[in-house]
Amino acid sequence: INFVNDSKIPKIKVGVTCETCSLIDCEVRKAPPKRILAKEKYKKTAELVNNLIKQYS
Repeated sequence: INFVNDSKIPKIKVGVTCETCSLIDCEVRKAPPKRILAKEKYKKTAELVNNLIKQYS
């Protein structure tokens, strides 16, 4: 397939759906990145719980 490495064809990173896409700087996002938001929320919650455990241990 000769066209695969053709420099005239622009290469664009895409996700499967906006909700599961992990591209942060996407200019054409049509829906919030639910997976990324959930992961960030879980991380913040885990940090808060760990801080509380340290504070009261």
